[in-house]
Amino acid sequence: MKILFFISAAKYGKGGHSHSLNVLSREIAAYNEVQICGVGPGRTVVLEKNPYFNKTIYTNGIPDFRFLKDVKSVLNEFKPDIVHCFDEKVYLVITYAMTLLSKRLPVVLNKCGGPNIPDFAVSKYLVLFSKENLEYYQSKSQFSKTNFSLIPNRAVADLEKRDTNVFDSSEGKVRIFRIGRIGKEYRKTINLSINLARTLKQRGIDNFHLYLIGTIDDEDVKKDIEKEIAGLPVSIVYDHDITVKASAFLHYADIAICTGRGFMEACSFAIPVLAGSIHYNIPIPVNEGNFESFFHYNFSERADVTASSESSVIEEIEQLIESKGKRVESGAMSRRFFDEYFNIKGASQKYQQVYEKAILSRPTYFLSANCIRFLKALKYYKLSAAKFLRTNAAEKAAS
Repeated sequence: MKILFFISAAKYGKGGHSHSLNVLSREIAAYNEVQICGVGPGRTVVLEKNPYFNKTIYTNGIPDFRFLKDVKSVLNEFKPDIVHCFDEKVYLVITYAMTLLSKRLPVVLNKCGGPNIPDFAVSKYLVLFSKENLEYYQSKSQFSKTNFSLIPNRAVADLEKRDTNVFDSSEGKVRIFRIGRIGKEYRKTINLSINLARTLKQRGIDNFHLYLIGTIDDEDVKKDIEKEIAGLPVSIVYDHDITVKASAFLHYADIAICTGRGFMEACSFAIPVLAGSIHYNIPIPVNEGNFESFFHYNFSERADVTASSESSVIEEIEQLIESKGKRVESGAMSRRFFDEYFNIKGASQKYQQVYEKAILSRPTYFLSANCIRFLKALKYYKLSAAKFLRTNAAEKAAS
């Protein structure tokens, strides 16, 4: 079977979606012919190193002749049996382009976590990462003709390990990692992490160092964070050599504050994990008792998870910091979670079943139902193109 993946290339392509597609495509390629294309004005840095990456098809939000020609060229050369779109925006523009080109192929769409979006694009085959999303979209009438699949597996068991001296200054202290882009979208998780550092220091716990690791999406957010962490054992790490594959440095972490895919990667390293809940202003330890609740929400800070009290949460975290034995015990539990729920080895057969079912059905793109979302997708690519140009110009000027 020939599978053609499309993913949006709006910024630099170093986020969780790109990493998920990177490992998934390699696993699926063991049994199928695979090719990957980015779509947008930006880059797909992570995927550009993938052996199955073909090219990035440029679009600035205008579905012009050049864009259609490039899409047609890829389809004609690879001749896929199925198209797999790894985000909503690329699904909308690719199904529109294929309609104009009279290329009717079965299409699978992934919603890679995140909050429920009421007017999310309708598709015939929809793969979801979280139970939160699955239950929500199954309840919506516009998705009555959609075939749903819940496939959370998207991390490899033996992640690459890289060396660095970036974390040398905290030698001997318990290192707490929070990996994720530095911007408005992830501000809540950043705030939870900083609140934890502040709370621990106020309680006289100082044998730790918190690292906020991620690409800078918003300079204003970075500046605000720098003010907030003044006087705290907290550092922002945004070196490209680190952020391009931050998971390769997880082996330096003793504890990790995680959402989504990052949670799974930390579990693969047998690291104690903390996650956000709507009930607390600090992250709380994930354990046997609350795992299913966190899993339901894809380990996002939207999780509706409670503990006996916030003070009990703090005491549990303090024990993790002060006792290596507790960290080893908690880390072993994390690895059990990974083996049972997240290992990419369990995903290939599940996706294969989705593809086989899609190929046997008549391709349907729901263009009229998705009209408004399609226009929003074009606007997204247009704004991304302008921002990408400004960012590149600023970087060149700075250098």
